[in-house]
Amino acid sequence: MTKWTAADVPDQHGRTVVVTGANSGLGAVLTRALAEAGARVIMACRDPDRARAAAEPIGGDTEVRRLDLADLSSVRAFADGLDGEVDVLINNAGVMAVPQDTTADGFERHIGTNHLGPSQPRCDDARARA
Repeated sequence: MTKWTAADVPDQHGRTVVVTGANSGLGAVLTRALAEAGARVIMACRDPDRARAAAEPIGGDTEVRRLDLADLSSVRAFADGLDGEVDVLINNAGVMAVPQDTTADGFERHIGTNHLGPSQPRCDDARARA
């Protein structure tokens, strides 16, 4: 049995991928692998300065956009600002074991950031279709 590696990622030219939390950890690794495979990668991050610093050594077709999943107005602005189709969405960002707090919209931070934020554009789409 052989191990799958980033070298096994198929050609991604012509595809647009959004990676949340793309400036560190698994998000940064995914961004690098997808960019090296030819994808246009939109790095959706709460801190654009940190994301730009992470994007610099990656190169490829990367774009940094601000997205704060704990603020639904940020999620709406991010979704509204996308031009063209998104082929892949990787919901990588999230919080864990943070002190009890609320989001900008008054939701408990874990629920708001990890569940409501990533689902907001789909909720808006469903309301628009109703």
